[in-house]
Amino acid sequence: MRVKGGEIRLRQLCDQTRLLKRFVKYLGKNCNVADITTISLQQYRTNLVKSGNAASTVNNHISVFKAMFNWAMDNEVLNAVPNLKAIKKSSCSKQTKFIFTADQIKLLVEANTQMKAMIWLGLNCGFGCTDCSELLWKHLDLDNGRADFARTKTNIGRNLPL
Repeated sequence: MRVKGGEIRLRQLCDQTRLLKRFVKYLGKNCNVADITTISLQQYRTNLVKSGNAASTVNNHISVFKAMFNWAMDNEVLNAVPNLKAIKKSSCSKQTKFIFTADQIKLLVEANTQMKAMIWLGLNCGFGCTDCSELLWKHLDLDNGRADFARTKTNIGRNLPL
């Protein structure tokens, strides 16, 4: 329903469903939602960390089950939920940013036309690979030098100079 209403994208719904299925698998499919405790959630978080998941993956799992419990409370499906504030997100470690070498920059400058177009879209508009692959002619206003293209995941509009 939220996808049809344009609140979220189908991709986000699929991601959330996949994460919740993993959560259910961890708890056991016969686990009653009323039996899920704060300790259960903390143990699940610990399990995700020990399984070698990146901090962002762990945080995505936490966000999804917190959203589920908050929705259940807001819609009076549950009278009580675990203490969600006790479930802390993982801190993302600062990683060294990749820096191109002189040889790599030379290759980029000498790239074919299609690659140059993607490079310019990345530099001027902040587009990534997915943005470039999903960009259609209807998103471009070549007369005014603008790209009108919503973010793929959030559907938030962007009207950017080319």
